Amino acid sequence: MWTAKDVLGHITAWEEVCLEPLRRFSAGQPFEVEVIRDYQAWNERQAAQKCDLPLPTILDDLAAVRAALVQIAAELSPAQAAWRVQFPWGGQGTIAAMLDGLHWHEMEHLGPISLLSRGPASSD
Repeated sequence: MWTAKDVLGHITAWEEVCLEPLRRFSAGQPFEVEVIRDYQAWNERQAAQKCDLPLPTILDDLAAVRAALVQIAAELSPAQAAWRVQFPWGGQGTIAAMLDGLHWHEMEHLGPISLLSRGPASSD
């Protein structure tokens, strides 16, 4: 079972996989991404690499990767955002859809964490 810190590291790892190809693409190079065929094994390797990092480091890494993604996304032209690419999790679609997929992934994982942070529901 992953801790909240592990989940944040997991989200960061997937965003990192998208960041470098997006950087290259925004600089005029081809969008070439690592396709993760075995999610479970890849997720386990990423978790093992990040498990000993302190929470502040995980949060700093997530903030830096996220800021870079947001900056690049904001600078993409509509044509670039509509460019069809291979997704790291398999399948293809537009760059805008890939970024939407990252957002969906985060919401999928952070939803349960935010529910837990609220504590037990009151009965009044």
